[in-house]
Amino acid sequence: MCKTENLSPKSKRKIIAVLLVVFVFAVLSAVTISHNLQNNSEKPKIEYSDGKSYIEYKGKIYNSFGFNSHPYEFTTDEKLAKIDAFVSIYSLLNDENEYFLYASNWQDSKLYTCIDNFEDKYPFGEYRAERVTGIKLKCDIDMNGYEDYFCTDKKFIDLILNAPDYSDGTKASHPLKASAGFTTDIYVYEDNLPVSVCRLGHLAYYEDKWIFVDRNVKFEGKANSNIDTRTFTGIVITDEYAVNMLNEYSDKYFSYIKEEQ
Repeated sequence: MCKTENLSPKSKRKIIAVLLVVFVFAVLSAVTISHNLQNNSEKPKIEYSDGKSYIEYKGKIYNSFGFNSHPYEFTTDEKLAKIDAFVSIYSLLNDENEYFLYASNWQDSKLYTCIDNFEDKYPFGEYRAERVTGIKLKCDIDMNGYEDYFCTDKKFIDLILNAPDYSDGTKASHPLKASAGFTTDIYVYEDNLPVSVCRLGHLAYYEDKWIFVDRNVKFEGKANSNIDTRTFTGIVITDEYAVNMLNEYSDKYFSYIKEEQ
């Protein structure tokens, strides 16, 4: 048997160096394998049962809700996994409790949640005033510079939720998107959730008036290749306190709505 004491100091150093490299390589491989296994176990996976899809993620089950994601208002955040060439799964912005996931599919995108009976607790198109924690004003056209405004100020929320109480009933009309940027859709958020199930209507600033239009109001007029007479009719917010607040907030957060028309 070969004994190391018979080796030269130089040979001993080579053997030790090789052993160290092998040891380091083994440790790194083990760490990499462990990390990959952990990552794979934390990646969301779409599964199917009884013709319905659900997602498994971090030990929780997420079920889809709604017929698709489009009626709901939300913002995606991080891409968590790419399932195949067509489907990617995202987390949602401001979803600290990881209640929701979004599966983006060119043909059938869906929202998923781990909240039990979500649609019973938060019926689509409805809200409970005592549960409202945020309001989003979203420009009704998608253009650079027109940023969404999200507000948690209770005074502003009260104004938006109770707009008719800040009006003397005067009616006013504005053209349908005739001047880009002077209207914003209003979305209501409950219980600090990152998904809104209710569009309240829209807010417009037209001809020096703040106009609230309920979501159930239909446009009037018609449009064709030669003419567009479509308009919305709502109520003018006349209360001085409310007008001053809207002016103040728009100057700070959504000034585009008052740009020259």
